[in-house]
Amino acid sequence: MKNYPWFEKIRNNNSVNLIQGEIVLDCPIITPPAILKEGTQPDVKVTTFNVIVMSQSCDLENGKIEIVLVCPYSSWSEAIKTLPESQQSIKACEKYWDKLKKGTEPANHLINGSKPDGLNEPIIVNFQNVFGIHISALNEHLKNQKNRVRLLPPYREHLSQAFARYFMRVGLPQSLPSYSEQFSGKK
Repeated sequence: MKNYPWFEKIRNNNSVNLIQGEIVLDCPIITPPAILKEGTQPDVKVTTFNVIVMSQSCDLENGKIEIVLVCPYSSWSEAIKTLPESQQSIKACEKYWDKLKKGTEPANHLINGSKPDGLNEPIIVNFQNVFGIHISALNEHLKNQKNRVRLLPPYREHLSQAFARYFMRVGLPQSLPSYSEQFSGKK
């Protein structure tokens, strides 16, 4: 099979449109307080995250949204450090890698790194915490980035599909029995 690059690097000339799969470094995200009380001025915190744009490119290009959905990502080595120590062995890391690669960890999505594009190792996108940032604030932030990196097709569509699968999950109150339970005659 032909070797398809994962990313494209674009020179930031302030005229390149924002699209799904765009990598945004040190993106400022407003974190709301745990409790909001009506009639009070809430204390908000601004935290920076490395994120990837999840909003659909057609909505971004046609000006149909004001709030851009982004998900944080971690490098492979950063993500491994957050695992319990018992899961940091080489064997455990191989098992975790395989689960991510197969898509059996629905809250996380593995994307290959690309040294020429500045991503020196694979990244793991986390779907559990989705953030929103106003498109004007995001565009202003992107003006300060010398070069920009974005995920290319078909990897961008694969990311979008994994994101959709995560949010369309349905937890059943009772799961189906195993094959042996179903057909062994036991009730």
